[in-house]
Amino acid sequence: MRSPLPYHLRGCALKWWSLLFWLGLARGAVAQQRPPDLLIGLKFGLNLSTFVGESCVGAPFRWNAGLAAGGLVARPLSAHSAVQVEVLVSQKGIRQTRYAHVYQDPTFISTANTYQAVLQYLDLPLLYTIGPGSAGRAGLFVAAGPQLSLALTRREFVHPTDDGPGGPHEETLATDYRALVPVGAGYVVGAGYRWATGPAAGACLELRYSGDITRVYQADYGAGTLCPGGSNQFGNGVVQVQMSWLFGKRAKPDGLPLPAPTPPPAEPVPPVWPPRPIIIPMPLPRPLPPPPREDPRTRPSRRMPERRSQPFPRGEHPPVPPPSVPY
Repeated sequence: MRSPLPYHLRGCALKWWSLLFWLGLARGAVAQQRPPDLLIGLKFGLNLSTFVGESCVGAPFRWNAGLAAGGLVARPLSAHSAVQVEVLVSQKGIRQTRYAHVYQDPTFISTANTYQAVLQYLDLPLLYTIGPGSAGRAGLFVAAGPQLSLALTRREFVHPTDDGPGGPHEETLATDYRALVPVGAGYVVGAGYRWATGPAAGACLELRYSGDITRVYQADYGAGTLCPGGSNQFGNGVVQVQMSWLFGKRAKPDGLPLPAPTPPPAEPVPPVWPPRPIIIPMPLPRPLPPPPREDPRTRPSRRMPERRSQPFPRGEHPPVPPPSVPY
């Protein structure tokens, strides 16, 4: 059953699903261990690429120069091994001399022409590195693993060999990237050396080779404008020279994490002579709270007792004692 989506939408969906699947696979591989360090770095390099496989012309494919740049994330698994995920924008393609071409300008004729195909991919390698130089440690290391390549752009052009690329007679032959396989599968093998001490701490020089298992062009597009209608039983083969820098908590050559920097010792304070008296502050006495105020409604009456207006009755006067007579 044919998919109802247009071709360009199917290609974009396949690219994004492949990217999400690859990132999920890398996350699962890293989650199996709990290493102490996480290293993030930048990488750039030079590519020498060609088509590897059955050639559609009488002469072999020639190498074409390109650039690569991107980033990486590494997690150490042990003292001498690590897993590494990279995202690289990489230029690939070929260069073929003795290409027969009739230019649009009828007054210009050239018998020595050069055909070039510049193909741009987003490479997603998942690598396992082993050796003393793995994951920020000093020394040699080797790396290997699978790689996915998402096709981004395509440009095929021809120019006179004597003029070089970008000359006044250069002509573009094709720019439709849909002729490329949208998602290619391949592998990466390489070796390198990393510096972990000195002025070049974190730098790495690496030599790699990446090859495609899938083809470059789709079956409906033949072999591009180099051999229209020809066989396309070939894939990308790239020799890469790369430099990278790691940022993060690196480790010592023996595999142990670097200790935290110790603060400088405090300078001793010279003694003071004569010694100063020690004054201990005494707490101030707390003031007493004021007496509570009486409520006038509940205050007892202070009026004097009333005097009786009538004299005491006769029988009620107390007896008067007789005066005392001295003997």
